[in-house]
This record gives sequence, structure tokens and C-alpha cells, in this order.
Amino acid sequence: SSALLNFLKPFTIIDDPYETRSWKEGTDCCEWEGITCDPLTHHVIGLDLNHSRTKGTIESNSSLFLLRHLGYLDLSYNALQGPLPMKILNLPHLKYLDFRWYDGL
Repeated sequence: SSALLNFLKPFTIIDDPYETRSWKEGTDCCEWEGITCDPLTHHVIGLDLNHSRTKGTIESNSSLFLLRHLGYLDLSYNALQGPLPMKILNLPHLKYLDFRWYDGL
């Protein structure tokens, strides 16, 4: 859960969307909106924050890259800026990736 919370820190979340309201320190991240966990290992395997009104840049030192079991990543239709770090290729289980940019917030 700390990697997910740290992932959001550098971003501006506009209008406190429902996707991240459940993201609270000290709670089970597998219960958070937009998070999918493996039922046996409880590793985070999915992150879906499409249309979550997130604005900012994903840096190469982002804690996103600590989510080694991530297989599904959807950050589409946000106001993300800059290039996607090549470190994304180091996530060995990543099968689905959607980063369609949208700057119309």
C-alpha cells in the first residue's frame, strides 16, 4: 500500500475522484477502488485509474515501478504529461498498458 500511496504523491488529484477516496494509509490496499490483488498472494496485479482526474508526470523513480507483480495498468484519460519512463519495460508481468493521454481536465 505504501508504494501506491507514494505513487500518487507527486500528482495533483482534481476534485477528489472516487477512485482514490478509499486510498487510506493503514487500510488494506486490496480493498481500494481501482486496485486488483492476487487472491492467494495479495500482490497488487492491477491498477485502474482511468478518468481519475490525475495530473502530473510519471518520473523514472516512481514507486509504480516497485509493483513487480503488476499485470494491468490503466491510467488513460488523465492529464499526465511527459514521456513514459522506459522502466515500465522492467515490469515482468505487465500484459495490459493504457496511457492514452488526455489534457482536457
